[in-house]
Amino acid sequence: IPGVHQRKDIVGAAETGSGKTLAFGLPILHHTLVALDAVAPEEGGLDAQAAPVSKALREGGPCGLVILPTRELAVQVQGHLNAAASCTPLRAECVVGGISVQKQMRLLA
Repeated sequence: IPGVHQRKDIVGAAETGSGKTLAFGLPILHHTLVALDAVAPEEGGLDAQAAPVSKALREGGPCGLVILPTRELAVQVQGHLNAAASCTPLRAECVVGGISVQKQMRLLA
């Protein structure tokens, strides 16, 4: 846990159903929501950690990236992240091989 608080990369391995997706997904959602608040004009200054995400939000780009080894796992993680973000303006999308680049770019817009 100290490594996470220091914003270091970590590797986790655990059984199916143990919460690995939420372990990395909730911090991504949290930091993105904090950055959304920082972008709002009624808010004051911009937190230094929120600045990169806020820039991506202003420019309409992705705010997080999760790289997974299979399409099936990517779709599963997308579902879990969208369920966790269901009461927010955030959404997760999959970008995978075998689907047209134009279609995937529309999903990310």
